Amino acid sequence: MKRFLTLIACLIVAAASGTVSAEVIAFDDAWAALGQGGNPNDFYPEPTFTGNFYGLCGGLGNGDLGNWDLEGTNGSAFLGWNVTVDGGLLMPSDANQLSFDISRSAGSSPGQTFTIEYFDDGTLMASNTVTLGDINVWTTIAYSGVFDEVQWLGSSDGFSPYGIDNLQYTLGGVPTESTSWGSVKDLFR
Repeated sequence: MKRFLTLIACLIVAAASGTVSAEVIAFDDAWAALGQGGNPNDFYPEPTFTGNFYGLCGGLGNGDLGNWDLEGTNGSAFLGWNVTVDGGLLMPSDANQLSFDISRSAGSSPGQTFTIEYFDDGTLMASNTVTLGDINVWTTIAYSGVFDEVQWLGSSDGFSPYGIDNLQYTLGGVPTESTSWGSVKDLFR
């Protein structure tokens, strides 16, 4: 009976993890509602964007207000940082997947870096540093694993403005790849 109940629980987890879809934030809807420099936290209920960001930017397709020289990857708008280089996300609960695109913008220098750290309950889970390409050449950053907070830091080498776009995340503390039919079969060996 115990194995049967364990099987049912695993099937429920497997079914739930297979039907969860990623939330996508493209910033165009927020930019249309709030305009240039708008605060994304005033539009999106989650996650909470942290740090001293500039705000929403319309991008090249909307007249390049602010002269960022960037065109977002999921529509023209993006979220820009040019005051300080730190930022991050506070998730409403544990998440298991995050990806977004990042590009350095006008005023930045070649070779600038971007470091991102993933935390769960204050414990560092992973960290990654990438060197950003040319202006308006976007790099996708992706992570799968449990986290509830993300912190990032742009290059400290000179002025380093950047934009992010196409933010995708999935809430739920169990990474989707952790439950497989093989692990369910192993319960009966």
